[in-house]
Amino acid sequence: MPDVVLLPPVVSILTQKDAVPFPVSVRLEKRPPKNSSLRVTIHSNHSSNPSIAILEKQKGGWSHSTPGESWLSPTGQRTTWQLGLLALEFAQPFELILELLNAEEQTIAKQSVRGQSTPFLLNSSLDWVERVLIVENELTLSCIRALKPLIKKVGAFLEAVPFSEVKHDVWMQDTIEFGRSPYVTSRGIKQAVAALGGLRYPHDDVNTTPLDKRMKRYMRERDYKFTEAGAPRPSTRWMDWYGNLEVSPPTRDSAGRQYPFGRVLTGKQKELTMHPGVMAFLEAQGLQVPALTLDVSWLTIGHIDEMVQFVPAPDPPGFRVLIPGPARARRLLESLISQGHGNAKLFQGRKTETTARRFLDEIAQSEEQSRIEQSLNETRVQLREGLGVTDEQILELPILFKNGLAAFPNPINGLMCNGHYFAPDPECLRIEGEDPFQKMIRETLQPFGVKTHFINVWEPYHIRNGELHCGTNTIRRLKW
Repeated sequence: MPDVVLLPPVVSILTQKDAVPFPVSVRLEKRPPKNSSLRVTIHSNHSSNPSIAILEKQKGGWSHSTPGESWLSPTGQRTTWQLGLLALEFAQPFELILELLNAEEQTIAKQSVRGQSTPFLLNSSLDWVERVLIVENELTLSCIRALKPLIKKVGAFLEAVPFSEVKHDVWMQDTIEFGRSPYVTSRGIKQAVAALGGLRYPHDDVNTTPLDKRMKRYMRERDYKFTEAGAPRPSTRWMDWYGNLEVSPPTRDSAGRQYPFGRVLTGKQKELTMHPGVMAFLEAQGLQVPALTLDVSWLTIGHIDEMVQFVPAPDPPGFRVLIPGPARARRLLESLISQGHGNAKLFQGRKTETTARRFLDEIAQSEEQSRIEQSLNETRVQLREGLGVTDEQILELPILFKNGLAAFPNPINGLMCNGHYFAPDPECLRIEGEDPFQKMIRETLQPFGVKTHFINVWEPYHIRNGELHCGTNTIRRLKW
């Protein structure tokens, strides 16, 4: 029986330029019989589409091999071999089989080991941001100018991706889902940038294909690992857009189950849920699932990033959950009116201009807000159970909705970046030179050491039914 010495069964991602195969050392206890040979085979659940290649270390580097092919070598007088494995796909389980064959190619010794290629991991909003991506065209220039110096100050880089083929498709968050995957190099383990390609089916007269293609080209140009989890589905509205896919910071649920890399969150609208191909792909990774699915039926767009956000906190569990707070917005308006500001103008100079009193009567006290609050109470229960947080660790930010859309820029849909929160500027009203909605948001986050920056997103995003998080995307580093 040969003595097969294997390092832990984790393999590299083949498309990384500086990746090297995961080393596999094979050593025979004694000299092999005359005219014998060594055969190495990979068996996996995807034999029709093999994704793991076997290579041999040679003087000039590593040999080339096609995934799925067996490796065969005459033994001669050799007793040791340096092989390597490379994977084309994430989280692929496999069995590595080593056989010593005699001259008649009969097996005289055999040994096997099971393994799995490295997983694709989604980043939480608390992971360190290296790069913020945003669509660059005439609609977004003012937002880019406001963000660029601030993003630089917090240690990240704002990358504006030129795109004007479909001017109103500014939804960088929805077109691609970035993540990370660890891989082996000659200098140790690194984190590869990886992504899921866009699955947006054209909806609401927006041609989504060009931007999806543009970001796939962006990945190829940088040699980032890129995966397709399926094909766009018709009649799914905005459900498969990636604003409907987030992950929590590391946590444990109320039953004690650990999620060391966070837990996937997604929303559902009645019978509509996130693309089954995406969910199957994430399930196959095995680390951030099962997903926590929350009801977003009360939202018109129906994305989880309209309803849930995370900010860091100095005490356990290390974060706070942000959700919409219609009741806080209503109480704030009532307080302003009681102080004599009932005729103060909201959204002055815009088509939606109104007064504090009218806004309270028509929006804040509407039946819609009551239904939303009832749904959010159920969401609180799910968050407590699914993320192991307490009621006190779920914070509300003031926001109101009309016909399932934010009545002013939604502060939940902001960008968490290296300890700073870039919130959509509510732009509601000014009382003695200060927006009371801004003040409430800032004072809610300040106790946790989070500094808030307000960004004007009314023109590029809000009037098109999105906010700052919808219009940006991030490349982050996993906490390792």
